[in-house]
Amino acid sequence: MKKEQLSRLGSDLSGTRLKRLGASTFSSWYDAKHPKPSPWELSFVNSVKVDACPYCVSEDFVKDGFRRSNGTRIYRCRKCGRHFNPLTGTLFDNHKIPISEWFKFVIHLSEYHSVSTSANDNRNARNTGYYWTKKIFSALEDSQSGVKLSGIVYIDETYVTPYPSERKVPANGKGRFKAGLSKDLYCKATALEVKFVTDENGDEQRISLKGAAFCCGNGQPSYERLKEIYPRIIAPGSTVIHDDLPPYDRLVESMGCKGISYPSNSTKGLPDDEDPMQPINDFHGSIQSFLRAHRSFERRNLQDWLNLFCFFWNTPGTNERKAVVLTEKVVSKRQIIRYQ
Repeated sequence: MKKEQLSRLGSDLSGTRLKRLGASTFSSWYDAKHPKPSPWELSFVNSVKVDACPYCVSEDFVKDGFRRSNGTRIYRCRKCGRHFNPLTGTLFDNHKIPISEWFKFVIHLSEYHSVSTSANDNRNARNTGYYWTKKIFSALEDSQSGVKLSGIVYIDETYVTPYPSERKVPANGKGRFKAGLSKDLYCKATALEVKFVTDENGDEQRISLKGAAFCCGNGQPSYERLKEIYPRIIAPGSTVIHDDLPPYDRLVESMGCKGISYPSNSTKGLPDDEDPMQPINDFHGSIQSFLRAHRSFERRNLQDWLNLFCFFWNTPGTNERKAVVLTEKVVSKRQIIRYQ
């Protein structure tokens, strides 16, 4: 609700003093939730590099003072004559809530909080959380396009259950769906780069490095579907470790890689520290934990959620640093998403 609407609501109350109290209260609420930018936020916004006018893409523009209300830098385009600020035309265009709350929201997501609980912690509406999530998805849309794994690379697949209304395989008389690998399940093709190092005691340790996850249709993946994914993200000459899924041997050979297979029946029941497929299993466990925190997400957005998970996985440092890196991506994305 806008500040003008809150003030109008206060003026609709009966009684002169009650009108003033209502208008003052609602205005105070709004100001508390939408404060003026802090000096640090203002410094950040004004430092954002502007390369061209967001309206006509002309590079002929000049500084034209500051906005009186909050001190934001204003530019004027000499070609089209329009004014703009450093965030005009970006995913932060016309934002009302301080960017500091955005940081907190992103940190919560990195800690596997749901969108709803993250919004509640920020005292924002749940719809605001989903609105911000759409901005994140847009900023990370191509985040996995440049991923290239090399050395020792594990590949495998894991699945997401569709909503009952999306199931094509009918349920039995008791309303239960058939267990096992159904053609309805959403397949995720995953890959994980792993490095083996020797510690000071002479023991070999596995270090998981970069990971990737892509939607791969429904049901068990075919050679054709896998070939659209893995050759793009795995460098030739790598050693690819897999679980002997039928298409894998042919796929690994076509990529010019060396393959090592561990059939599922040979690793079933092994302790984690003895299971040769444990690195990719741990990767799957983290993906599933992340998706469970957002279990009500729309399945058509599955790739967006995988992009977000892989961003958190592949970005080194603390959750605070990840929030800063993601914010930089949002600021640099020239796109406007309006609240709906």
